[in-house]
Amino acid sequence: MPYRSSISVYTDGACDNTGSGNVGRAIGLGIVLQVGSEYRILEAVHGEPGTSNVAEWLALYRGLAHVAALANTPEFREPGATIVMRLDSQLVVNQMNRVWLVNDPTLANYFRGCVEMESMIAKLGHHISFVWIPREQNDIADQLSKIGRRTLDVKRPSWERFNTLDDVRTRLESLYRYATASDD
Repeated sequence: MPYRSSISVYTDGACDNTGSGNVGRAIGLGIVLQVGSEYRILEAVHGEPGTSNVAEWLALYRGLAHVAALANTPEFREPGATIVMRLDSQLVVNQMNRVWLVNDPTLANYFRGCVEMESMIAKLGHHISFVWIPREQNDIADQLSKIGRRTLDVKRPSWERFNTLDDVRTRLESLYRYATASDD
């Protein structure tokens, strides 16, 4: 059965800010996909050194890549879905909405990659938008990005399906315990 409902993708990037300048030793990415009332935790990814802005852009790109992959599955091939990318980064949202210019050359590369992914999804007949949300409404992706930042081996996407946010939070607690076990 094709998804005809709205799809929300929550993304967030985290940086530990303990490196030199504003470059942290590691970044983490968190991506959560919501289809209708069903939640899927997609990723908690550990990344190389980078800035908070780089982490936010990479999280958005990976979220868009998951949407593009899902759009090629039989259950999602029918055009017309509304995809809402939800981020707590005003910078990324305003740049993707072409409100603000992208002046930094490094971020411009990420911007171009995201625009290409956006265009590919639109060519499949889906409507995509970028919406800023307060950090409190992005807590699941935020927690995943922090787990990813701390842990080298939480890289593979999890396609677990959850019916409630409480179920998602319970899974996050176990992931967090795993990620911080080496801190003890």
